Amino acid sequence: MLDPAGIICRSWYPTEDRDLEDDAEELELEIELHERGWRMGQACSRYEPDREFGHIAESRLLAISQSDFDEAMRLLQDEDLPES
Repeated sequence: MLDPAGIICRSWYPTEDRDLEDDAEELELEIELHERGWRMGQACSRYEPDREFGHIAESRLLAISQSDFDEAMRLLQDEDLPES
């Protein structure tokens, strides 16, 4: 089951972001945010099915396997979930 209000998020460590390779100041800021418990990533939900980039508190995240992530994304894309 997928809770329709659920958010599916792919997160990474700031040094893995190629966009930050040539921006030492921004990379330093992102590492600081990471150390304070914020994770940058792309999040999908029924409200943002095409993914939205941003930061989310690590305390709100639950690590899942890649297969569970893929299945959640499939369900999100395949199902006609109501927005309210």
